[in-house]
Amino acid sequence: MDPFLDMARSLEGFAVETGGWRPVLRIGPHADVGRLLREAREAGIGFHIFEPEWPSISDPGAYITYRPVDVGTWSVSLGNHGWHWAGYRVPENVVEAHVRAIGAVDVLEPRARREPEQSPEQSAEMARRLLALRSG
Repeated sequence: MDPFLDMARSLEGFAVETGGWRPVLRIGPHADVGRLLREAREAGIGFHIFEPEWPSISDPGAYITYRPVDVGTWSVSLGNHGWHWAGYRVPENVVEAHVRAIGAVDVLEPRARREPEQSPEQSAEMARRLLALRSG
């Protein structure tokens, strides 16, 4: 089995579902998402989520990929049919809040390609937009 999924199974509040075509990590209300992100960062593992609330120019929602960059910083890219935004850097607390709000992550994968980097101002705006999606 995958070492990251094995680690996630050992943490209280997480459940791995493997019945579909790829594993999904369900996040319970008392799960330590911060620890999960630290473990993912240390292992160089990124993950995908589907955010149905993202205002899209094509199909509803966005597929979002988070990849660890360094301590406290994650790269985020978003896309759906016909569009793709990439290279934003967001603080780990934004990733933690977003993952907790969604309640699941899927397609856990080793860190892959690096995206072109956006400016700090564009990254700060992306962090604000991600947090605003679920704080209402």
